[in-house]
Amino acid sequence: MAAKSVLMELDQLRSMLQPDGTAHSTSTPSTSKYSRYRSYAASHGTQSADRLGRAIEAAEEEMEAALQRTNDMHKAQLKVKDIEIAELQRVVVAMERDVDALRDTLSTAKRSNEQKLSHLESLVASKDTEVSKAYRLRTASCTM
Repeated sequence: MAAKSVLMELDQLRSMLQPDGTAHSTSTPSTSKYSRYRSYAASHGTQSADRLGRAIEAAEEEMEAALQRTNDMHKAQLKVKDIEIAELQRVVVAMERDVDALRDTLSTAKRSNEQKLSHLESLVASKDTEVSKAYRLRTASCTM
């Protein structure tokens, strides 16, 4: 990760500074004024590097915490969606049962109406036969 490379650079900066507060260098200054300045700069550099390191570590921790919060939020949203999907599936199953029940009711009503129609057709046919016989009898009696 990028955080590891930053930490490695920070360690390299620290290793470049010697524990006695002077910078690691090949040439040594001849003046004491420069030496004091260099000692102050090295000490200040170590403090700055330490502060920078702490700031980077704090930023990494906050970034990881934010990532964890985001992951937790996505998991919670996914759980809510799964619950909604399960509920909708239950509603679909209930609706399918209702549709099947309505189909059965319709089929039963259709059969019942077909039976009634058949019965009424046979009644009409028998009445038609009676009317035809009566008509023939009447016309036969009138012609005589």
